Amino acid sequence: MTDALPVPLDALYELGLSEDEIAEALESRPLVVAQQAADAPGAYFDVAAARRAIDAIQSFKHTKGRWGSTR
Repeated sequence: MTDALPVPLDALYELGLSEDEIAEALESRPLVVAQQAADAPGAYFDVAAARRAIDAIQSFKHTKGRWGSTR
């Protein structure tokens, strides 16, 4: 049954979810388990940090291979 989880079981335990909470979330799939991560103590979403990460990733360029560029 744990092979149906969207994340590793250990990650859910690290977030503080109990076996009962995980089992309940699995019964009400598809996305409930992943959505509970935001309820973990100390969890937050930093919009500015997310934007910086997205901007950094989008600036990466292929340097070799099929999509490589010399620009």
